[in-house]
Amino acid sequence: MLFYYTKVQVNELMTPSLLIEQVIYWIQHTKNKMKDLNYDHSLYYSLKEKHKSLEIKDFKTKNILGIQFITDHNYKKNQFTIEILYHYQQEILELSFYKEISNESKYISKISIPKIFPMILESNYIQKDHDLSIQSTPHFINERTVNQLLKKSYHLPIIILYKNKKCLVNPFILNQELYGMCHIIVIPTNKEINYVQINYPNKEKEKLFYEKNFIQTLIQHIRYYMLQENEFYSFSELQQFELLQSYQDDALSSVEVQELFLNEIKNIEKDIIDLQKEYQNKKDILEKLTNINQEYNHLLKQEDEALITIHQDNYKEYQEYIFSIIHKTLMNLSPDDTYRKRDLLKSIERKHQL
Repeated sequence: MLFYYTKVQVNELMTPSLLIEQVIYWIQHTKNKMKDLNYDHSLYYSLKEKHKSLEIKDFKTKNILGIQFITDHNYKKNQFTIEILYHYQQEILELSFYKEISNESKYISKISIPKIFPMILESNYIQKDHDLSIQSTPHFINERTVNQLLKKSYHLPIIILYKNKKCLVNPFILNQELYGMCHIIVIPTNKEINYVQINYPNKEKEKLFYEKNFIQTLIQHIRYYMLQENEFYSFSELQQFELLQSYQDDALSSVEVQELFLNEIKNIEKDIIDLQKEYQNKKDILEKLTNINQEYNHLLKQEDEALITIHQDNYKEYQEYIFSIIHKTLMNLSPDDTYRKRDLLKSIERKHQL
């Protein structure tokens, strides 16, 4: 669950290396210190240890430097995620804090802002929100000056508390809870005012009258506005977007797909033509073989032809018998028979006579 989110402007003093060094310093000087942390000054760095992980990544498609630090599965069985996103072109810094509480958790600790956020927000590279700086204590300003200030547009909401002896809520506690998410202004007054006014960056105003747990009510209103009115990406969403972008870069354009499709059709048409030619060749061969087979069967059915097996001892006898048949056949041939058949028989007869 997202418990804290803010977005602030940075000035020309801000650099990626400066931001990363601050985060590394904070990690190494807290109870979440990472033993194997040896940052190499790269914009692509990842380290995982028991219950902790740090990832630094330059999301070039969005021109954003992302830093994510996670502690999970600790003895409290809670998970804490800190995300810092630096927008190069817009010169904007986004700070987010997520907390997941396990059902097995025996401890429900108080939610407080991670110490790295005040370290960043109090740095000299954080730009003023017009005339109001982000500070750890409320702004005590007279009403006339406040009226002049409210004529300008601010990036963060402004909560106005009226102090007559005391405010409706403790401004220091409220400022501590909403540090960096809004400006707390205290206006001295002699009037009895039982409401708190919130001026939002979108020019809307809201008056909240005192009720039970009033500080929590104010906190909820500011958190709701910051989360609803600001479009922002989480570190995980940026990773998914970059992965999707890489797929899209590798994917073919509509023109390339059309060309590929047309080429594939041409190849298929060529294959069909080749198969048709091969089929016709096979068909022609089959037809020739069929014709040859028919001629062979026709010859086998001829009544005037016989298949004779001649033994060597009876050769002379068979020879005379064969030639007698040839002579008889020659004498009985009609003039209409083919000359080739007659010539063949005569040739055989002459050879026999010699």
